[in-house]
Formats: sequence, structure tokens, C-alpha cells
Amino acid sequence: MMRVLFFLLWAPYFLISQETENENNDILFLSINHTLQIPAGDMKKRFGNNSDISLSLTLKKHNQITISLECGALFGPTVKDNNLFNPIDGNNGSLISQNGEIPTIRLFERGGHIDVSIGKFIKTSTK
Repeated sequence: MMRVLFFLLWAPYFLISQETENENNDILFLSINHTLQIPAGDMKKRFGNNSDISLSLTLKKHNQITISLECGALFGPTVKDNNLFNPIDGNNGSLISQNGEIPTIRLFERGGHIDVSIGKFIKTSTK
């Protein structure tokens, strides 16, 4: 496991730090990302901390233009909204399924995102 973690942390450094002889090549970057998100404001009242796992693919064209696509999944274990089911509960505060049984309900935070970015590299020094 440590070898895999070492590779994931240091491989981008070794790949990016290589000098290329021809600047007219297109380069494709791939990254795996994890984000810990801590909600604030109105979201803090409804949800706890959550995580986001995403995969990013970036193409750097020979003309220094970059195009990036990122897709991710958001997940969290805590939903703080206590009165979410008030409109559909039974007379004694229990939910009743279509079969007349009391169901087990687990609330989780789930979501996803797709991001597209376009940018340009700007050289700041000439070596």
C-alpha cells in the first residue's frame, strides 16, 4: 500500500519536471483527487463534513492552451435535517410503507459534478 501511495504522490513530480526537447508536443495529464469539504452557512445546518473523489484529465496543446475535464462523486454520512419526513409520517410520528410496515430509512449526502475548464499557460521567465 505504501508503494502505491508513494507512486501516486511522487509520479506527477517526476513526470512534470522532465524537460522536453520539442515544445510543439501535446501533453496529457491524469490526476486522482480527494477533497474534504466542510459546509458553512445554510449548508452547515443541514449537512456534516463530506468528501469528494474525482478524476481529472487535462490536455495541454502545443499552443499553450489547456483543456481540462473533471468528474467526481460527493458523499457524506451526516444529514442533520430532523424534520425532513414530517409531511409524510403517521399519526404517532412513524413512517409507514405501502405495505403497512415501518421502514428502515438511512439518510446520506450524495452528489456528483462534471467540470470543464479552458486555460492558457503564460511564461513568466525566459531561460
